[in-house]
Amino acid sequence: MTAPRYFIGLMSGTSADGIDAALVRVGDDGDLSLLEVCESRYPETLRHAIFSLQREANCHLNDLAATDVEVAECFAGAVHQLLEKADANVETISAIGSHGQTLLHQPNAEKPFSLQIGNPNVIAEMTGITVVADFRGRDIAAGGQGAPLTPLFHRAMIEQAAGNTDIDQLGVINIGGIANISLFTEATTFGFDIGPGNTLIDEWSREHIGQPYDANGDWARTGDIDSTLLQWLLADPYFQLATPKSTGQDYFNREWLQSALRTDATPETVQRTLLELTALTTANAIRDAKITETYLCGGGVHNSLLRERITAAAPQCNIMDTNALGLSPDWIEAAAFAWFAANAIDGIALDTRSVTGALSTSILGAIYPS
Repeated sequence: MTAPRYFIGLMSGTSADGIDAALVRVGDDGDLSLLEVCESRYPETLRHAIFSLQREANCHLNDLAATDVEVAECFAGAVHQLLEKADANVETISAIGSHGQTLLHQPNAEKPFSLQIGNPNVIAEMTGITVVADFRGRDIAAGGQGAPLTPLFHRAMIEQAAGNTDIDQLGVINIGGIANISLFTEATTFGFDIGPGNTLIDEWSREHIGQPYDANGDWARTGDIDSTLLQWLLADPYFQLATPKSTGQDYFNREWLQSALRTDATPETVQRTLLELTALTTANAIRDAKITETYLCGGGVHNSLLRERITAAAPQCNIMDTNALGLSPDWIEAAAFAWFAANAIDGIALDTRSVTGALSTSILGAIYPS
């Protein structure tokens, strides 16, 4: 029996509110245990710089390069904060899996790409730990969408928790900035990006009530659904696209919303309508996939109105969160990239063909030695 190994996963989502860091133990049987977590916020000036780069296709290369380094410094700081909280030594960590901060995701461009910043060379140098990064790049090179990748981890997580239980008709839905769904058969893993999760809701909250998010959907409850606006949003071609498909904040953003807004819609009505958009598109994905049980994770789990609306719109499905599987819904994505790092270090090729549309299996992630 070999000794367990320890990995750190780092994740910052499309909301760019900070970094989730998770310390996990991987046993010789491949089972993963979440040991410690911490959240590290970006400085407000860096957050604004990230948003600026996301919105400006013709940004200055100096700004891009400088922000790449600054994000990496924050990621390295999150690692040190996590190790201190866990009372763990650098020498005990096999590798860090760093997803990076997504700026642009263009898998359907003439020259497909997905751009994440957070220079892994800087993280490796500042922490003294081997870093695995750029997980999407190889998948896109193999003809895939590059995202979502987490359905592979979701399957491993469910199989670990369920043992020999049949996982057909089970799903996992992550409601981060972008919502994505994972679903399974005995032999195959499927998944795709549903559409906007929290990204529009959060941006509208920052703009109109000065809060990073609408806690529990309380502000949205004060508004009404604008049916005309909702139908226009639901009619976007992305929702009718066949899978595999993925998207990002460079598509579902403030400019996308602005093209549909009427001048007489109150801010709280827009907020309520955006929440309904997320709820209905999520419920539609559940219905189309014919799943009868699903586990929620991501920040959207804490929006009680959003959960109510998803449950009401998908009455055929038993909806829980991943606490039922023994993993906090807040830390699934960070833990996933620790798991991806372990697979890369072990040289294990992962099969994303039924999820992203890649033409072959690949070892995902580039390795930057300590």
